[in-house]
Amino acid sequence: MKMILSLLAILCMLISCSVRHDCMVKSQQTGLLKTNCYLVYDQITKEAALIDPGDTIPALLRIIDTEQLSVKYVIITHCHPDHIKGVNYIKEKFPDARICVSPVEYKDMQEYARWRNIFDTSLVKAWSKDTAMQQLMDLDYRKILPPEIALSENKSLRLGSLKLKVLETPGHSRGSITIAVEHNLFTGDLILFGETGDIRYKFNSREDLVKSIHRIYDVFPDSTMIYPGHGNRTTVGVEKKTNKRVPDEKERAHIAYRIPENDLIPEGIAYSSSTNSFYIGSIFKTKIIRVNAETGVYMDFIPSDNPGLQVLGMTVDERTGSLWACANGIKNGHEIAAVIRFDLHDGKQLTYVEFADTVPVLFNDLALDNDGNVYFTNSSGETIYRIDHRTGAMTPFIEGKNIACPNGITISPDNKFLYVASETNGIRIIDIEKKIIVGEKDTTFISTGIDGLKYYQNSLIGIQNGVWSESEIKICRYFLNEAGNGIVAMEIIDQDNFYFNIPTTFVIVKDHLFCLATSQLRNLSKSGYELISRESLTDILVLKYDIDQ
Repeated sequence: MKMILSLLAILCMLISCSVRHDCMVKSQQTGLLKTNCYLVYDQITKEAALIDPGDTIPALLRIIDTEQLSVKYVIITHCHPDHIKGVNYIKEKFPDARICVSPVEYKDMQEYARWRNIFDTSLVKAWSKDTAMQQLMDLDYRKILPPEIALSENKSLRLGSLKLKVLETPGHSRGSITIAVEHNLFTGDLILFGETGDIRYKFNSREDLVKSIHRIYDVFPDSTMIYPGHGNRTTVGVEKKTNKRVPDEKERAHIAYRIPENDLIPEGIAYSSSTNSFYIGSIFKTKIIRVNAETGVYMDFIPSDNPGLQVLGMTVDERTGSLWACANGIKNGHEIAAVIRFDLHDGKQLTYVEFADTVPVLFNDLALDNDGNVYFTNSSGETIYRIDHRTGAMTPFIEGKNIACPNGITISPDNKFLYVASETNGIRIIDIEKKIIVGEKDTTFISTGIDGLKYYQNSLIGIQNGVWSESEIKICRYFLNEAGNGIVAMEIIDQDNFYFNIPTTFVIVKDHLFCLATSQLRNLSKSGYELISRESLTDILVLKYDIDQ
């Protein structure tokens, strides 16, 4: 028996020794952003490839020299300068090495010439005082040596017995690729450990990034090793389970509507059961579109020149078959703020109430009581106005520092309380009959920086987008006490959703919440009349949530 066990042990050892482990991977962090440059080689033939040389690579050069490797390829996953700054340097060291890159990526690189030209403006501003970062942003792509091998889907390269397969994985950039070598993936900035690549650039796409990552999840086993462009290595299985930045299949199904008219810069959304349509207001195009709730087909409802103002908050009055909207803009050199009512079916203008004072105002959001009176916020000040349903007269309803910079507004079903989201003071509760604020300023459940606000089953739901970082943007639900005059609990419905690009407002239809997820407000200039970057605009997405799930 012992002899049999010994023979089995020897046999297992021989089998183990006969398994070829030819693929070797070494790495070195390079440059200002600590980009991972990878050295991949076949231990038998000594043929090697360098992936993403972001700068000089002294440690890897020593390995190449010690192991007597022949560098056959310089492979670029994408053409951001922290991944290609060292290309010319490597080519000088190894003139026979062939530069490999996606032709899509190289074309884009030539088009934007310097990295700063593809940045979100906020990034350029944030890094403006960093000299080293400025130099990296100003790298002249036109001086980088051109590719010698075009990399596209299913293209294969050989390093001895190793087969390097190319997968097109756009998202972080349009021509980003992933290199698969045996059980290893070199993903560039597609997947990072617990994160994804940045998408605050031109030529990127949130949806493409998600699709590319899910393709990796679907095709490769959980044990597959991921070598990312930055940070520590990880595996497909780990990222599937722990990477919260990547929506799962269920979350992806929450995309209810897609509007390819990407320069709308939408802010307000409303729904009508009588027309079974959503109405979305545009800031940049000064119009309102109507989206068929069943088919998702959309069309202009109120054209850009009527009234020619930027449309913000909206609400539907089913009793009168009308749509109320807050609108602001400039006419004849003067700032205009107005509340307008349109017929839900034909778009005919039924009511137009304009602010006639010289003091600048910004009418933002509105709510209707059961009698048809309209309450709306002036976000440039500390006033809530009211339009009387009988006389049509607009008058200040309540004002004061306690409701400074009011934004979202909603009303209790019994017409007793008005709930207002003050930018600085959080949700304030107003007794409508007494015209006084009730309850203390919320300090336990932080409710500052809220945009859209809606009443739902003795709770308030708001989008908190007035925060310091995008990762803090969330949809919150604030539960009220039995009397409805105080907040007693809070839960987060969604936070840091991958598709969020400054979500603004939402509408509740039965038990579903439909949110304008991609307003792209930061792409609008301070004046509100110019786009900062058309290239970085994406489709308008409306996300759907089951509130009580």
